[in-house]
Amino acid sequence: MAQLDTRQSAQEPIVVVTAADDNYALPLAVTIRSAIDRLSRSRSLVVYVLNGGLSNETKQRLLQSWSSPAVRVQWLEAPMEQVADLKTENYLNLVTYLRLFMPQLLPPSQQRVIFLDADLLVQKDLGELWSVELGDAPIAAVNDYFTPYLNTRETIGRATHCDRAPEKALPIANYRELGLKGSAGYFNAGVMVVNLSKWREIDVYQQATDLLRKHRDNVRYCDQYALNILFSEKWKPLDARWNQCGNLCDWNSPTDGALDPRLFRTLRRDPWIIHFAWMHKPWHHGSTHPATRAFFRVVDKTAWRHWRPPAPPRTLVQRIEENYQHYRLWYRRNISPAARALKVALGLRKAA
Repeated sequence: MAQLDTRQSAQEPIVVVTAADDNYALPLAVTIRSAIDRLSRSRSLVVYVLNGGLSNETKQRLLQSWSSPAVRVQWLEAPMEQVADLKTENYLNLVTYLRLFMPQLLPPSQQRVIFLDADLLVQKDLGELWSVELGDAPIAAVNDYFTPYLNTRETIGRATHCDRAPEKALPIANYRELGLKGSAGYFNAGVMVVNLSKWREIDVYQQATDLLRKHRDNVRYCDQYALNILFSEKWKPLDARWNQCGNLCDWNSPTDGALDPRLFRTLRRDPWIIHFAWMHKPWHHGSTHPATRAFFRVVDKTAWRHWRPPAPPRTLVQRIEENYQHYRLWYRRNISPAARALKVALGLRKAA
């Protein structure tokens, strides 16, 4: 068994792996720059970038963005042709599969890494995440907030926001066929502490790609589908603040999700890593995400300094709709909580 010694030295470098193409170069620059800015002065960082189509010019801009004596960057060329036939969907392209190559592309001596998606804003020292003990677990990760279980409604006994989109309510639609439990946790793969020794032992790449090809019609969220099958009930949960997914910011109430209302409030108030994994990304014009200003404060520390998304041509109707959506969001965040509290106080509504 690959029992991993997780007594990490405070002097050893933190090893981060990420992946991107030119389309995600700017958010990648922010992801790593924000991690550098939060790093303890006593720590250093090694960053492996799985290249999914970064030009030489982009690589130079990224290096400028991450300039620091505490940081070393290495580019890894992934054999994308080996996953070219796998299913993609919506905003997810083949780059998402590159993390499956980590055991092959990283040095054999590297036993563990932190994997970070290229659309994050790090707000806490990664040294604390690096110190998480893995034991024999293949990864440590955070429950996906949208669908935290393979069958969330069955597990918690009530409907949630995800049930409004029935085609998304089961992230592994054929979980019963695969012999998995509906009550098993489902994780988001955007932030993971990875036990590379374990991945090599069980040949994650081969097993995952076999699943993705065999069950293509059931695949949702690309490689996250296969990883959640392989690691079901074997992965270690992280504090949810390490991966605050963007959909949380669009929900009005703790009851929209499946998790404890106190956790909902904590995640809204004190995220350690903000994951722009939903709509309204800061680099899109008109973003209403509450961390948009924080995102651009980091942009202005990179080689993309002063860049802002250009406004597309808009009709009068579109401008009215955009202003209405901004008003609705302002009302949800500033008026709705007080209105709910007043209704509870007057006995017109039960407390969450």
